[in-house]
Amino acid sequence: MVFSFLLAGVSYFYAGRSRWCVALTVLLALAFFASASASLWLVLGERHAGWAILSITLLAGVPLAALVIFAVDVAWGLFCTEMTYAVVVAWLLGLMLLLLNLVFLAVGCS
Repeated sequence: MVFSFLLAGVSYFYAGRSRWCVALTVLLALAFFASASASLWLVLGERHAGWAILSITLLAGVPLAALVIFAVDVAWGLFCTEMTYAVVVAWLLGLMLLLLNLVFLAVGCS
């Protein structure tokens, strides 16, 4: 999970230089959000299902939705607003998801 987050950041840094880095960034970001969501669900589990669903929706669903809206805006220009904040939102919420997972894994969250 941490490894995919760091690799996504590195490939995002080099994404302007080649097209395969963009595809690698998307793949690694999806791998990070999937593994972080699964890890959070496994840690919180059935005991705190409401908090797990809320956390996953807020910290994984919102960034993915923002990135999809950004991609649609870039490809077809459907929205007439500035959408570059979507990448910032995705990285900040992704970092919060990573930190939340690391805290819950360290504490054990019984």
